[in-house]
Formats: sequence, C-alpha cells, structure tokens
Amino acid sequence: MSLENAEDKNILLRKCDGRVGQIVPPKKGRFLEEGTFGSVYQSDVHTKSESLNREITLVAKEFKKAGGAERAFETYGKLKGMGLKVPPTYRLDRENNRIFMTDYNRGGNVALSSTSSNNHAEGLMIRNVLNLESLKKEIEKQCALAAQNRVRLPQDAFFFIVPRKGGDVNIDFVIADLDLIFSEYARELNLDEEGCLKENNTNARNALKNIMKNFSE
Repeated sequence: MSLENAEDKNILLRKCDGRVGQIVPPKKGRFLEEGTFGSVYQSDVHTKSESLNREITLVAKEFKKAGGAERAFETYGKLKGMGLKVPPTYRLDRENNRIFMTDYNRGGNVALSSTSSNNHAEGLMIRNVLNLESLKKEIEKQCALAAQNRVRLPQDAFFFIVPRKGGDVNIDFVIADLDLIFSEYARELNLDEEGCLKENNTNARNALKNIMKNFSE
C-alpha cells in the first residue's frame, strides 16, 4: 500500500523494543531522494494515544520491494544492540512497507550522503571543519565496534550532519542507510574482524572525502 492509498485509519508504528504506537495517516512532505531501495521524503507525523498527542517531523523511507522495511528494521535492532551510532528514532510501518526515522534536516542542519545527489543541500559550502580530528576518531571507533561484530559498513551507510549555513562548521555523523549492511554482497565477502575493520575504515574515509570534495569552498 502506497502513502497516497493509505486508508483513513491510524497506522501502527513498531519500535525495536517491541512496543507499538499509533499515528494519524501522514502526507508526504519535502522529497529528499530516490534511491535504489526506496523513496525518501520528510513527513509530519501526528502521534495519537490516550496519554500523548503531538506532531513531529520525521524522515520516511518507502521501500520498493516487499519486505524491505522489515529487513531494515531488523538490521537497525542488531546495530543498536551493538552500540552503533544509529538514529534514535526508527519505526516500522509494516503494513505500508515504510520506515520512519529521525530527521536530521532540522534545527539549521542538513544531512549529507556521499553517494546521493543531496539536492536538498544545494548551495551549501564548507570552508573549514573545526572538529575534523575528533570526527575522524569517533568514526574510527564506530568502524572498530562494527568490525568486532563482523559487520561491514558500506560507504552509503554514513550520513554527515552539517550546519546549513556552511562556512566554518562542526560535523556530526550517523549510520542511517542500513540496506546493504547485511546484504548478499557483504556475506559473500566473508570478512574476519581485521578485514571488516579495513573495509569499514576505507569506506568511511571515502564517504567523508566525497562530502568534502562536493561541498568545500
């Protein structure tokens, strides 16, 4: 069921701890990206329960293949359990094959992927990364933690959160695109911990290099 065809009834969103919440059927907001596995857009979500009614902006990913959202949700649970830096909000809409997650394109920031067009960040120019060394160290820690669990982090897994105004900036990151982490390709590589660490560090460095190349003044 696509977003436009969703019935006028509350939608169930599942958390990785097993709890289930409800939202009023949302409408598509700003389009962000058309990816290999799904369409990504912003969505104003109205939560509805006896104790809480509020509206928040999340990023929604509507998957193209059946079961895509379920697989991403399972991956999220595994990575979160390992202590990897994943979005704090990640909810499964099983009926509509969608994921709703934290929107990092708010509060004056923009989330950048090294493997997409990032059209929503048009005009952004970075002059200097003030926290470059600490950023690299934190990324390396995450790469090592993933490798300890024999998890390969592809380049497109990394998203970088940058102030929209650009200039001299502090950059944060999150592991947010989870589609290829437990893919057939990852299994075929059959990497040990050392191999995973090397692969993860290479992919992370390339991701950051692409961001700097595409958005540096």
